[in-house]
Amino acid sequence: MRLVFLCCFFLTNILFAQETKAILFFHGGDSIEGYAKLVKNTVKFKVSEEGEADIWDHYSIEGVEMLDGAYNNYYEYVEVKKSDDPKLLELVESGNCYLYTKTKKRGRAKGLNKVVKNDGTVTINTDELSKLNFKGEDTYEYYVKKKEDHFAICVNCGVIAMSDVWRKKAAKYFSDCKALEEKILNSEFSLEEMMDIVQFYNDFCSE
Repeated sequence: MRLVFLCCFFLTNILFAQETKAILFFHGGDSIEGYAKLVKNTVKFKVSEEGEADIWDHYSIEGVEMLDGAYNNYYEYVEVKKSDDPKLLELVESGNCYLYTKTKKRGRAKGLNKVVKNDGTVTINTDELSKLNFKGEDTYEYYVKKKEDHFAICVNCGVIAMSDVWRKKAAKYFSDCKALEEKILNSEFSLEEMMDIVQFYNDFCSE
């Protein structure tokens, strides 16, 4: 399962870099086929390869499905807690709880010289470290949303995987399932196994 998930992440990176066949879904149920490219929180879409592209956002569309053979990827606009506008997120697991992801392309570290002493030692807390960007490193944000929820929450936004912040946040969110809550707190799942966490909830914790 983790291998399939990593493959999906790899294909997601490709989709960010080029136009591909896609289906655009409008509010109200209508859809149109063409070619699309994800640009930040919008979709660049054109009906034909030779056509002129337009930019679409959450005001006009519900989402887009990127057609790439066996690994089609569906992105939809999701209301996220503490976010002014809906975010374009990839749906990777559905059921009584939905799991969405967002790939974050990170750049060169900024501000690192401010925390490095002359002797080479580093003084920085985890909150500051999580805000630094490192060249060539991709990170993945995980969003969860139960059917009865209006907003999705991000489990690991602004934190680093090695900390327990995401674990405590996830355990609290799934506290309506004591078995899963204990497994998360006992480190039986890693952050990269968020899909397994959501699948466990959908299979064993919800009616």
